[in-house]
Formats: sequence, structure tokens, C-alpha cells
Amino acid sequence: MIRGVKSVGKAVYVTAILPYILLIIIFISTLIQPGAGSGLLYYVTPDFRKLQDVKVCSAESTAQTVLAGFGGRAL
Repeated sequence: MIRGVKSVGKAVYVTAILPYILLIIIFISTLIQPGAGSGLLYYVTPDFRKLQDVKVCSAESTAQTVLAGFGGRAL
């Protein structure tokens, strides 16, 4: 602020863009690791046998109840 609007503008450009650049670098370095392709495939492919389990349904209904409770409250 002491040096004026021009230096603050430059600082904003750096602080706004740098996190995205770092995230892209981390994402690319993660994709280069061995087994990254199979991990991504496991992540995006659903396992329907696990979705038919009763524990999953009960956990999901509990989560929905909690979320509905939070939605009804004024924070």
C-alpha cells in the first residue's frame, strides 16, 4: 500500500494466479506417478455391488438426516 496502486495490483496478480499454477503442477506430477491411471479408473468407476450393501444405505440416510437438520437451523 505504501508504494501505490500499481504494486498492489501486481501483488494481486501473483497471489491470485500462483495457487492455480501450483495446483496444475501438482496435478501433472501426480499423473506421472506409476499406477496413476489405474487409480483414476478406480476412482471414476462405480462398484454397484457395494452400493447394494445395507450399511451404505443406512449411512446415506443418516447423512441425509443430518444435512436436513443443518439446513433447518439458522446459524
